[in-house]
Amino acid sequence: MKSGMEWQVSSLEPSKRLKELGVKQTSLLVWYKATRAIVKNDKTLGSEEYWTVWWNRQYTKEQYSAFTVAELGEILPGEFQREGFTYHLNTWWHSPDEWQVGYCLYDGVSPWAGQVFTGTEADARAKMLCYLIEQGIVK
Repeated sequence: MKSGMEWQVSSLEPSKRLKELGVKQTSLLVWYKATRAIVKNDKTLGSEEYWTVWWNRQYTKEQYSAFTVAELGEILPGEFQREGFTYHLNTWWHSPDEWQVGYCLYDGVSPWAGQVFTGTEADARAKMLCYLIEQGIVK
């Protein structure tokens, strides 16, 4: 089960994909590659790089917006038109490790215009935004 920050921001892979798709990198937080010392018995054995989330500043050239659930909620359209139908945003929490975000008609019978299932609400929203951009529904 995830805790803390992992619930609140898009993970590294969807964050990278959103940047590749041209989404403005204006989030409050970013993923960036940091370095930490490897210490054993008070001796520094070297260093290692790792990805972490921190406030949005220019740390390195390779950084990606770690969009929060709220930021993604502002970016995703509440509804959109497609083939004469209006699809509406829906978000469900199924279990501690499964969120669903999708667009459907209000009649509850018609097919979905897209849906994503994943471990956190932030990732579900981020992956849905990727889908909408890739389908040309959102620019």
